Amino acid sequence: MSGHLIVRPISATINIEDDSITQMRPFVIVKLGPNHKRTNTSINPGKEPSWNTELTFHREFEESIVFEVWNKGFVSDEFIGKGELLFESVEVRLNRYNDWIRLKNGGNTVGMLLCDVQFFPFITNPSKIGDVEAHLHTPVSIPETLQGEPHNHFHEEQPKYIPKPFPGPDHDKPLPMGVPNNYHQMEYNQKYMPRFLNDTYG
Repeated sequence: MSGHLIVRPISATINIEDDSITQMRPFVIVKLGPNHKRTNTSINPGKEPSWNTELTFHREFEESIVFEVWNKGFVSDEFIGKGELLFESVEVRLNRYNDWIRLKNGGNTVGMLLCDVQFFPFITNPSKIGDVEAHLHTPVSIPETLQGEPHNHFHEEQPKYIPKPFPGPDHDKPLPMGVPNNYHQMEYNQKYMPRFLNDTYG
């Protein structure tokens, strides 16, 4: 599967017994097929180097990513160790790998490399896009019961509702516009309920 690949070597732990290792300035070469890219030299020299470089690649069908750690020398660079990351390890983690990779030199483990790898796959099956577009442009079938001229129910003349007032001496008064239907009931309670309670319960 082809796509966009971002590789960030973060740091390393180098286990080489050498008095001069404290003066090392390692860098990392990342290889994806025929494409080679390298980081800057380590921010901090020694056995625990770190980097702040982001490398981008276009991946076709390569099955692994190779990491080589080198020491920057004054005359020539010195090879420290190499590690390999199988691409299936990136895919099985939902296209995001953030972990350690073992570094070896001549069959011996010389350290560990921490790296962050992200893969963004491209769409490789245009027919799927065509199927989606065809589905989006398929006309919607309208049932026969709904076919014909559009019917607007909001313009129909609705029957007028005349509220029935609460029985009382003022029940024959018409209700003004905007007055609630229970207007007469509230008015009746305010006028006659206190007198009723007083006559009944004294």
